[in-house]
Order: sequence, then C-alpha cells, then structure tokens
Amino acid sequence: MLELFFGDNAGYFALPAALGTAFFLFRLVFLMLGHAHGMDFDSHVDPSHPDPGEAFKLLSLQSVSTFSMGFGWGGLGAYRGGGMSWQTSVLVAIVAGVGMVWLLALMLKAVFDMQQSGNITLDSALGGEGEVYVSIPAAGQGSGQVRLVLNERMRIVNAKSEGQAIGSTQRVRVVRVHQDNTVGVVALDA
Repeated sequence: MLELFFGDNAGYFALPAALGTAFFLFRLVFLMLGHAHGMDFDSHVDPSHPDPGEAFKLLSLQSVSTFSMGFGWGGLGAYRGGGMSWQTSVLVAIVAGVGMVWLLALMLKAVFDMQQSGNITLDSALGGEGEVYVSIPAAGQGSGQVRLVLNERMRIVNAKSEGQAIGSTQRVRVVRVHQDNTVGVVALDA
C-alpha cells in the first residue's frame, strides 16, 4: 500500500495530498466543534468589509492547503490512476491545484454575497409606490399596512395615511418616513 502512494516519485503527490486533506479535515472538525460549543474557530475575516474578495487572500493558510490537496490528489490520480508520465502528472497536478483554489474563491464569494444585515432602512421607500395590504384609517386615527418593494424584495410595512382613509388594494405613494418605522402614504388617483 505504501508503494502505491510513495514509490516511484508518487510521494511528491501523496505528501501534499495528505497534508492538505489533514488540514482540511482538522479545520472542518474544529469548525463544527466550535459552533456547537459557542467557540469561534472561523476565519478572521471582517464581515463588514464591502469587498467579498477580501475574504480570500492568495497566500492564506486555507488557499495553500486547498492548493496542496488539489495538487496532490490530482497529480496522484494522473500518475497512478491515469498512467501518465511524471512530468505530465505535475502539469495535471498544478492545474488541479489552481482549479481547487479558484473553486474555493468562488464558494467564499458566494457565501459572503449571501450576508445581509437584516435591518431594513425605510428611507429607500421614500417616493416609491405600493399597494395597501390592510386598510389605513384617516390621518391620526391609527395605521394599516402596505406592500412595498424594498431592496428588491416585497415587504409589508406599517403605514399611516397623510390624509383620508385608504381602502385595501388601493395604490399608494410613500411621502414620509416616520421615526416609529412607519411610512406616511397618500392614495394615487385611479
């Protein structure tokens, strides 16, 4: 078995494959343990930074181990499994390593693109149009709800009339944003 991994120059691929895979598994186990016990073993990336590519540094420990894992298993597969020459296997290994790092960068970018604060600023609703979801009483007599598109998503927002009562399903325009996270609306003429 050792001959398969370390005989006839295969060790140049087996050693990086073993080290990269061991680091990957070590990190995976500690990430799962850390989150289960309230500890944070995650990367030291500033999630508030606007550039998701900042999470991926060319020479980070994660990218080096990913390259090693791809290089090792790709080269070993080409050399032992594909029967290619050692020189050709090195080229295949380099391509596999770079491919794994590229895949890591894409996945990290996708993860950081999914982050959002969860806080909605109603200022972007100002001037927007929507539809009354729950009837809105006349000004000063309570509030209802309107459906608005905020940040490219349909949201239901508490609303107060700036004039007369507005019935359900009527189109409205947002004319004011109140401190209590409600919007002031007026009915659009039909």
